[in-house]
Amino acid sequence: MDTDLTSALQFQCDEITPPFSIIITCYNQAAFIREAVESALNQSFMEKQIIVVDDFSSDGSIQLLRQYNDAIRLIALQRNVGAARARNLGASIASGNFLVFLDGDDVLMPWALDIYHQIIEARRPKIVLGKLLFFDERLRAPASRDRPRRVRIVECPCFMKKDRAYRASASSAVVDRQSFASVGGWSVGFFPFEDIDLMIKLGYSGRAVLIVSPATAGYRRHARNVSRQTDRMFHGLFNLIRKQKSGEYMDPRGSELETCGIIGGVVFYWLKRAFKANLYYLLHLRIFCHAIGVRQLYRCFRNN
Repeated sequence: MDTDLTSALQFQCDEITPPFSIIITCYNQAAFIREAVESALNQSFMEKQIIVVDDFSSDGSIQLLRQYNDAIRLIALQRNVGAARARNLGASIASGNFLVFLDGDDVLMPWALDIYHQIIEARRPKIVLGKLLFFDERLRAPASRDRPRRVRIVECPCFMKKDRAYRASASSAVVDRQSFASVGGWSVGFFPFEDIDLMIKLGYSGRAVLIVSPATAGYRRHARNVSRQTDRMFHGLFNLIRKQKSGEYMDPRGSELETCGIIGGVVFYWLKRAFKANLYYLLHLRIFCHAIGVRQLYRCFRNN
């Protein structure tokens, strides 16, 4: 059931609270990275650390980032290591109790940390899942009248027991730092669907809160989004399924059925996307039966 966290939004920090570390990663995103950093700097919640990891960009991103001087903690990698390893490196030097991840082409809404703080103080979760606002290329700067007056959330004892769909994204993940470390962080070399992989690994770590409204992060839609590459997304989907089959997601606190249900929801979303893209060769039943097994496929259908 939705919960309404009403009226208590205070867009200021007037007491000692668990600080946040915002971890921004970028690779050749010079056209967008300034907006990402500015969205972190412009948070009205003051107790924050901003870490930017440049993954060996060659498009001038690093020159833009150096202009921020001490306003951010900049890590300029000397070789390209991939998004997962870059995020883990940022997390390894973070001091915040909660890690707020942000991709270099996305933005945080100005009130994001205020809302995350309010939820953490009221509900003590291990994971907060932000609400995404999808936009094309440029996002209009929110005006003062856009500041939310109501916060609606859904609570569950853990992520694996959520009762509704969740649009996963690195830019909507807010994770307790100790819980993040306990599962080894982002899985290096796992892309795409590394966000689903992380949520499954954190699936039984403790209370999870999904934000229904307002949006706390903006997801930029542009030509280089990997989510536009349906065939590549299916290769990532097969990696999720293989990891499930190998038992890597087994957790004594949960059940295989719950994990299959999470993966099943992703499977069917991308099945629809593949049909629309006329990628019928990806839908061959034999591939799915071989990858997931008839019994597990049935469970995914039944659970979704």
